[in-house]
Amino acid sequence: MILPDSSTLESWAESLRAEIRWLGFVLGSAREATIFYTRALSQEQGRGSLLGQAILKDKLALALLGQGKLEEALAEETGSLRLRESIKDIVGRARSHSVIGTIHERSGHYEQAQTAHEQALALEEQLQNPRGQGIALLHLGDTARAQRQFERSRGFYNRALAVTRRDNDQIGLARTLERLGDLGFEEGHRERANASWVEALKIREGLHHSEEANALRERIRGGRPPRR
Repeated sequence: MILPDSSTLESWAESLRAEIRWLGFVLGSAREATIFYTRALSQEQGRGSLLGQAILKDKLALALLGQGKLEEALAEETGSLRLRESIKDIVGRARSHSVIGTIHERSGHYEQAQTAHEQALALEEQLQNPRGQGIALLHLGDTARAQRQFERSRGFYNRALAVTRRDNDQIGLARTLERLGDLGFEEGHRERANASWVEALKIREGLHHSEEANALRERIRGGRPPRR
């Protein structure tokens, strides 16, 4: 019988601990998750696992973000990024840059948000991860749109559209079409907005995403897109 080596066992253990920690966020409120992750982080620091600490800091940042504690969330995610840099975790670095960009966007710091999302995109391109690229491009489009830079926003969304179509990423494609519809609405191009929303609706219906499909039907009937 061949037993896995210690590094493999540690990898499995980290994956299992990560799933348990994520359940802490899913099953509880953001406040409860913050308490849970803070305690778990203290334990992980005692174990000395840099990967485990990075994962927990990321989860803690999301829980803090859910409470609107933006500065604290940014501090934890920045800490996660530094740990991931120290262990050369490119996938984790891309995720951390994405979360940092989202925090800056929520704070209204759009230049910092753009920089973070550009860094995430560069890493996803290095990883040759089309889904990650699509998400980063969506974030860049959102950041430009929040500043009413509509042409730049459309450029990012169209790049995301090309990536998701090429990768046959149906969820990413639907999200991108929804964003293009919302952008068209904000620009005052109702027909363009409806065309994107109708295409997105077909995909959502095919995926049996009832909640998202109902929201799209409401937009097509004349309701305003939801505020981001």
